[in-house]
Amino acid sequence: MQKKKVDALISQRKMRRACYGKIGKVRFCFDSDEERILYKFLCGDKLRIKEWKKCKGKDIPYSYNQWKDRIFNKYSICSKRQLEEFERYLKVGRRNCNVWNKSTDIVQPAIASVILAFVVNSLSEKPNSIVSIVLAIPLVVYFTMSNVYGSAKDDIIEQKLYEDYIEIIHSMIEQKNDE
Repeated sequence: MQKKKVDALISQRKMRRACYGKIGKVRFCFDSDEERILYKFLCGDKLRIKEWKKCKGKDIPYSYNQWKDRIFNKYSICSKRQLEEFERYLKVGRRNCNVWNKSTDIVQPAIASVILAFVVNSLSEKPNSIVSIVLAIPLVVYFTMSNVYGSAKDDIIEQKLYEDYIEIIHSMIEQKNDE
């Protein structure tokens, strides 16, 4: 029985993002996905349909001050020590937000180049191959670049979310010091 618990803990630790997200939800009532969607909305960025559905029925802030007040109200009951721990948690999140999507930035162009090579090889055997190749190359390049740009944009938004959250929590810690 003890071995099964240890194995379960090890398997959870292998999935870093899931483990990190679970810690945020349990210890700090911080759902990074939900906060990212609200922050994205606040920044005026385009939300996907799934993100809109998650926002539906929530108290959505329409200005930075409303968002900041929401965070102040949510974490005002926390002690200074809890806020310091939460600030450390957010700093780890800020460091990790670039790491998680770097692999996709590397893999997507490689997959696109394999697809492009396959398309070029298959089209070169046909009589109108030059026209087909000229049409296929921009399409593959466009989809690859849009995927890379989209993941980089999400990384930047998530990093800015953590930076703003850290700034707000840090000001709360300073307020607790003054008291």
